Amino acid sequence: MATIYVDDTATAALDGTSWEDAFVSLTDVTPTSAGDIIYIASTHDEDLAGYITLDGGTFAAPVWLISATEGSDPPAYAAGATFRDSNTSKGIRPGTNDYVSYWGLTISGVAGNYDDIKLGDGSDAGTYYFNCTFEASDRIYLITGTDHYSKHTSCSYTMTGTRSTSELYQTGLRAVVDIRDGDVSNTLRSHAVHLEHGCGTTLRACDLSDFEQGVRNTSTSNGAVAARISGCEVGSSFVPATTAHTSKPSNFAQMDYCATGVLGATDAVNGFTGSVDYAGETTLDTARYRAGGATDSITGDRYCHALSCRYGTLSDGHNSCELISRVDGGSEVSVTLHLAGGSTLYNDQMWIDFFGPATTSTPRQHFVTTRLANPTATRAELTAGTSTWTGVGVGTKYKITLTYTPHHAGLIHAIPVFAKAGGTVYVDAKLTVE
Repeated sequence: MATIYVDDTATAALDGTSWEDAFVSLTDVTPTSAGDIIYIASTHDEDLAGYITLDGGTFAAPVWLISATEGSDPPAYAAGATFRDSNTSKGIRPGTNDYVSYWGLTISGVAGNYDDIKLGDGSDAGTYYFNCTFEASDRIYLITGTDHYSKHTSCSYTMTGTRSTSELYQTGLRAVVDIRDGDVSNTLRSHAVHLEHGCGTTLRACDLSDFEQGVRNTSTSNGAVAARISGCEVGSSFVPATTAHTSKPSNFAQMDYCATGVLGATDAVNGFTGSVDYAGETTLDTARYRAGGATDSITGDRYCHALSCRYGTLSDGHNSCELISRVDGGSEVSVTLHLAGGSTLYNDQMWIDFFGPATTSTPRQHFVTTRLANPTATRAELTAGTSTWTGVGVGTKYKITLTYTPHHAGLIHAIPVFAKAGGTVYVDAKLTVE
């Protein structure tokens, strides 16, 4: 484990042992080892000539790149160290199975050249970016490495290009990026991030006010795409994805606690906003709700979830957002979900997958589905419900109940599945436990 200094104005020994004797280029630092700390002068400004690979870091002891005030002793963090001319063949990255933590760096492409910036490069690796600034005239690749995990905290992303590929982009297979408190600027594209096959992205507490859609994934060749957008400022009429439904059954996007515009002191943002998958989508509906049903804990609004299905069979349909309640152990409980619609529903068209505390001392959850048992069984109409609903389109009322005896107390999770193509069903988001 070593402490290394980099400053392009250094003139002494240039061996990296102090500010006076600092390396003048990050290139001179390699190879690196687990836990190495590299202080880079906040005034440092370097043109990248190729890839700089910082290897040896581990999850517990990454290689640290920290922008700091030149000459400070002990070194004092100060954002600003800049690396320019980054593109698809030049950048800073970890080696395979290595981890790097970046603090306060500015990484910039060549202005006007439609250059991409590649972050999250390196396979089976981890990258952590804190308070960094990313500037590109075209795409900013969030991850390009396979099996790569990347976490971004309080970073900014600016794309200034004028062609259709100017966007946040994620292409690493089986790669996941977690972005928190990020500012994303791009008035050219309507979507916040473009995900390719096998990618997952979370955007939380971000400024996405330039965008009307969360995720773009229009190619039918892309699967295993997952996104969550939570607590963000967004553009008008923001929706989770660029199309009403994603292109593969393994894709989904979900949005919650997002809003647009200016909020007053008494304003509130509804909780769950919407989710979409290949089979259909769920939206928040405050025009229809069940008497005594769900009430938003933030706004006080009564509401339900409106589920629509475009494809559905006994095998699968639209999997709506998970509903949760608590049950006590030791005696029989009944957990009921209430729903309503405009047509007859059977147990091969609408069902609930329940996960709850086990019936024995095992920690493995008890799983029950109310779906028709098999393709040769006789389907049955759902049990009629007697609740009072407000709003149109709720003439047919049903309830689905799980009755069992959990061994211990805990949470029970219910996933509504709607598999009747066409039409809409309204689900009360409040589970009734008796």
